[in-house]
Amino acid sequence: MTWNCNKFWLGGMLLCLLSLPTSAWSRSPLSCWGIGLAETLVPGAGYAIIQDWDKAAIFGGTRWVASLNAAHYLRSDEYQEDIDDVFEQDEDDDGIVNTQVFLTRETFLAQTHLSIYSNLTYISIYDLYHGKCEETPETYGLLGSAFQFEDFSDKWTFWAPLGGLAGVLTLSPGSNFTYHVEDDLSRQEMQAWSFVQTHLVGIGEEMLFRGVVQRSFYNWLSPRYSERTARWSSILLASVLFGLAHNGQGGTATPGVAFGAGIYLGWIYNPAPGVFDLQQAIALHAWWDTLIAQYLLAKSDFKDLDKEERRLQTRPLINIRYQF
Repeated sequence: MTWNCNKFWLGGMLLCLLSLPTSAWSRSPLSCWGIGLAETLVPGAGYAIIQDWDKAAIFGGTRWVASLNAAHYLRSDEYQEDIDDVFEQDEDDDGIVNTQVFLTRETFLAQTHLSIYSNLTYISIYDLYHGKCEETPETYGLLGSAFQFEDFSDKWTFWAPLGGLAGVLTLSPGSNFTYHVEDDLSRQEMQAWSFVQTHLVGIGEEMLFRGVVQRSFYNWLSPRYSERTARWSSILLASVLFGLAHNGQGGTATPGVAFGAGIYLGWIYNPAPGVFDLQQAIALHAWWDTLIAQYLLAKSDFKDLDKEERRLQTRPLINIRYQF
């Protein structure tokens, strides 16, 4: 589970919107910027402007559902607004950091729907950017990248890291996470929602950071410098932003780990000058996150949440910050 009250989110969205005019749009840069802004602020509005009604219904509609669900749980008195109320870490005598997760159902579902909303937004931004504000059915194909194994079955760049991760998880004696949850939030429900969320994270973040940000840097740098310089500079710049988008809270990647992952994902996305493979980057990111999340939920201890003993600092949300 990631905490989506992220300071970087709005900055990242603005960066993506500002990067839209860097491509050779079939529409004017100003009109495409406006379409992207409209779709970001009002789900379905940008697609309605270009009369792409199926995506207005599918992408815009699912974003509305996710936003309404998130708003419902965010307004609950049981929503834990402060991340310190949820995660507590301590180090044992062997230097192993153990994490206690104290989680209400409302907090889990609010954060899940916020994540879904955010990543659906990233998908829409990529779709408008890549399609130059025209209808682009190719985006639908990328949504199933994680399950199109036949397209990268012979690529060691996909199987080697996942095989290494699977080996580490298999040999691991167990998880150092303990979940304290309410009776109405089961391990199975968390696993089901987590599967959907982590796959969408893989799709959305790769479309945003590789498909839009890295590609924009490459398009801007390649006419000015050699293709090799443009390629590696765009990989590094996008990875820096990817690292800044992660803060290590709640068991998520630290900025340094995310930067390193960004370098690898950027490399497989752009393996050679002028060659781009977003499908493999999406699949690797989605399955990496999914394996870790499912392992933690399967191997961690689950205990009943004692609100009185924990004295959770739950509070109603006074205002909904524009994070989704």
